[in-house]
Amino acid sequence: KPLIQAGEQELFCLALAQRARCFLSRQLYPEFVEYAERCHGAFQGLRSRGDLDILHLQERDLLGDHLPPSAAASSPCSLLVEPLALELGPAAQRAVRCRERVGQGF
Repeated sequence: KPLIQAGEQELFCLALAQRARCFLSRQLYPEFVEYAERCHGAFQGLRSRGDLDILHLQERDLLGDHLPPSAAASSPCSLLVEPLALELGPAAQRAVRCRERVGQGF
């Protein structure tokens, strides 16, 4: 079993969120849902360990240039991964299912 270095799981979770975000911007919703679900699983694994500080630090490093200084410094929670994994992903999944049902004539 390979050794996982500190911060690698957090970086993987962040990479999944970024990939999902790219699919969302291209309006590829089924692909977005797939990566949002994968991100959710990775985030839940990190959350179960109880230590999200490394993830928050990596998010701030990545997104710091795109946020107002007050938001980047004061936010103690996840800026990208948590909202995407817990809110936006499930909402998009419901929207994709509804779109498929409408396409089938329901």
